[in-house]
Amino acid sequence: MESSFTPFSFINKLEPAEWHALQGIGHRDIYKKGSYIFRANELNDSLYVLLDGRIKITRLSQHGRELIQWFCLPGEIFGLSVDDNSRQRGLYATAISDAKLLCIPKCDFDQYILQHPRIALLIIKQLASRLRTLGDTLLNITSDGAHIRFIKLLQRLSKFYGREHGGEVYIDLYLTHQEMADMIGVCRQTVSSMIGRMKKHGIIASTRDGICIQSPVEFQQLSEQPDNYLQHYL
Repeated sequence: MESSFTPFSFINKLEPAEWHALQGIGHRDIYKKGSYIFRANELNDSLYVLLDGRIKITRLSQHGRELIQWFCLPGEIFGLSVDDNSRQRGLYATAISDAKLLCIPKCDFDQYILQHPRIALLIIKQLASRLRTLGDTLLNITSDGAHIRFIKLLQRLSKFYGREHGGEVYIDLYLTHQEMADMIGVCRQTVSSMIGRMKKHGIIASTRDGICIQSPVEFQQLSEQPDNYLQHYL
């Protein structure tokens, strides 16, 4: 398993002059843990760069069930999907830790892109990465069983949000069993049962802040050959 995982960072891709110009059209704000940055169907014509903290992007099903789309880490830009006519979104953005943001009016950002056309390519790359992740999730839901979906979820979380320490990988992203179940389209009891079995075999452990993969080598084998999970751990 790799020693470090780096999500796409919009800020790190910017040249110093580009970053300086971007800060000049925005203002910094702080959001407390649990507060909304924006809600679906609210009027909002700003977009955001996350400077510090974690943001959860979700949408609600027609039955009111929260569906997690992705998480934003420091350096990422979000809030791009504003309808130009209604100035509304179909998504919710919630701070899952205290967060510092650079808030930018969309009209000013549009002018910024015209002056720095390379930025449009960075935006396309980030959106493509998110679409690929959502596409992989949809494929897993339609083609894999619940147990394999869970393994692939942990694999994806470790890739984007994991850090290695002392031979173990810590996924510093606290998720409830219900949230993980919603991400892979299963019931909470199924996730709880799978976590219990993997804990029993010493593959993972729960921490206050997330999940620890205690045996990265064994977990890598499960990721590469997920059918082994069914044979040896159920």
